[in-house]
Amino acid sequence: MKTASKTTAPAFFMPPSPVRAWYQARRVCVELEGGRILRFPITGNRRLESATPAQLGRIRLMPSGLHWPEVDEHLSIEGILRGDYGQQDGRIEVSTIHGLKVHSPL
Repeated sequence: MKTASKTTAPAFFMPPSPVRAWYQARRVCVELEGGRILRFPITGNRRLESATPAQLGRIRLMPSGLHWPEVDEHLSIEGILRGDYGQQDGRIEVSTIHGLKVHSPL
């Protein structure tokens, strides 16, 4: 007779930490642990839209997200993965280090 084994799910989800981030062509790009790259537009995020390209390029990596000290903006990786990057509407582009792109509408 087979017995069922109890499998417990983790109590919380810990998103991967960012290892690199840059600003390019009105988009923020973030490379996460494991090689996944996220790209999202600054459109719709009032603080990022009003920043200069130089300010947008000065991204401070935090264990849980990204911070732009000069424009007082912080975005969590968990939020970015949900498609929330401070905007009202928009899309997030997710790609791997190998170049595969998946577009997820909000």
